[in-house]
Amino acid sequence: MSVEQVRAEREAREAVAAKRASQLEPGDYYASGNFVMVRSPVGSVLGTVAVTCETHWDACLVLLALGKAK
Repeated sequence: MSVEQVRAEREAREAVAAKRASQLEPGDYYASGNFVMVRSPVGSVLGTVAVTCETHWDACLVLLALGKAK
């Protein structure tokens, strides 16, 4: 795989992540496996799935895109 192919794939995945992030309400999110989860209030055990991604890295890209949107 060439550097250009790697760059193109990364940019495509970042674009998908940015679109997913733009659809989320403001809140406290974290990545768990390939899910972007809404952090539960104190005292609650389980978070709520906000977005399902293809991989954990894609979920992390959504979190990074959320940070850029602020």
